Amino acid sequence: MRIRTALLFSALALFCFSVRAEAAGWGAGENSVMCPDGTWSSSRSAMPGETVTCRAVFRVEGGSEYIARSVFSEGTVLDAVLPPRQNGAAVNGSAYTVLTGKAVAGGGFEIHFSSSFSSTGPVTLEILYTVRLGDAAGPVNGCAVVLEGKNQHFNGREAVLRAYGFTVFRGIGIADSEKQINPLPGACYSLYRDAEMTDRIAFVPQKDGGYLACSGQECPHAHHAYLVRTGENGTAVLEGLPEGTYYLLECRTPEGYRSMADGLEVVVSAGGEITAGGVPRTEGKVELVERLTDKTKGSAAERDPLAFYIYGNRVLSVLLSVMVLFRKKLFA
Repeated sequence: MRIRTALLFSALALFCFSVRAEAAGWGAGENSVMCPDGTWSSSRSAMPGETVTCRAVFRVEGGSEYIARSVFSEGTVLDAVLPPRQNGAAVNGSAYTVLTGKAVAGGGFEIHFSSSFSSTGPVTLEILYTVRLGDAAGPVNGCAVVLEGKNQHFNGREAVLRAYGFTVFRGIGIADSEKQINPLPGACYSLYRDAEMTDRIAFVPQKDGGYLACSGQECPHAHHAYLVRTGENGTAVLEGLPEGTYYLLECRTPEGYRSMADGLEVVVSAGGEITAGGVPRTEGKVELVERLTDKTKGSAAERDPLAFYIYGNRVLSVLLSVMVLFRKKLFA
C-alpha cells in the first residue's frame, strides 16, 4: 500500500512539474536582435559591417550542464561573444567556457556551462553576442542559438537580419519615339545618408557587377568605392542597404547628356519597398530616363549608334528622293 501511495505521489509530482514547466515555457528559446532604438525584436535591417547585438533566452533547470551552440546563415559573421547571464546576473566566469574560430563549425561559437553556473531551480539563461553581415549577405540572414542538456535539446525560431537594395537604370529616350529607350553606360552615382549630401555611403564592387554597401566599421576591405557606375545595360545594382532615407546624386554624366539625379530622395521601407521622388518603384528599379529633344538631337545622335542609324536613314531617304526627282527633270 505504501509503495502504491509513493508511486502515486511520484507520478502526481512529475505531472505537476511537467505542467509547471510547460506553463513556464521551460527550454523555449527566444532569439532576438537589438534595434537602433535599443528595443529587442525578432528581425531588423542592417548594413554589412554594422555591429548588431543579439540574444537568446532559455528557461531551464539550474544546477545542470548545458552547451549553447550558434546557428548562423552564410552571410552572418560572428563579431564577439558577450558574458552570459542567469536570472539577470552575470554568470561566474569559472562556470563556463567559450569556443570560437576553427574549433566551431560554421565560424560561430559554443559555450559550455558547468553545473555550477547557477543554483538549482528555474533559471532564465541569456546568451548574448554580436554579429555583422559579411560580403556573402543576402536579403535575409539568420542567427540563432540552440541549447543542449542531458537528453535535452532546446531551440527557437531564428532572428532575422535583412538587407535591401535597389537598381538604378540610366536610359536615353529616343526622340520621336515614345517606347524606344536605350541604356546609357558610364553614368556615375553617389548615395548619401543626408539631404546635405555630406555623408556618402561606401560600397564594395561585387563579381556580378553589383555594389554591396559597407558601414566601414573595422571591415576587412582594403578599398571602398564611393562612386557606382552603370554598366553596358545601363544599370547599377546597389545592395546591402537597411531601411531609411537616402539621396542619390548623378555626379558624372557622359559628355553630351545632362544629369538626371540631383539629390533624388530614395526611401527604403521596413519591408524593403522602394520609393524615389515620392513615387513607388516596382521591383526596386529607379529609372532615370533622359528624353532627347530637337535641341539635343545632334549631339546625342552622334553618340548613340541606334539614334545615328535612325536619323541617318531619314537623311539618306531624303537625298535619294531628291536625286530621283532631279533625274526625272534632267531626262524629261
